[in-house]
Amino acid sequence: MEKLLELIRLISDPTRYRILKILEERPAYTCEIAEVLGLSPSTVSAHLSKLKYFSIVKEKKFGVKTLYSLTIPEELKEIITPILQKGDRWKIVEIDRKKLKSIKLDEICPKNQ
Repeated sequence: MEKLLELIRLISDPTRYRILKILEERPAYTCEIAEVLGLSPSTVSAHLSKLKYFSIVKEKKFGVKTLYSLTIPEELKEIITPILQKGDRWKIVEIDRKKLKSIKLDEICPKNQ
């Protein structure tokens, strides 16, 4: 029961929810997520670490860059999927999607970051 309640608290955070919605669109680098949300990469990384704890996101390293993708474990899909679907028409989610589509990776994620 405690684990379930911890999961609900985790995804009910507005920033982490928005990160999940971004990753639902496509895999993204930390710098891209930070740009969309208007947060520092370190703040985004802290949120991503919490999501990784529940294996909701996975990471893949490319040199010093880390690409994150959504990977909801089968046993959590019936809980998380309906919650994520609720935000599909929210204005902030639409804004985040537009920002994500307009990002030019080389401009915001220098090759040495």
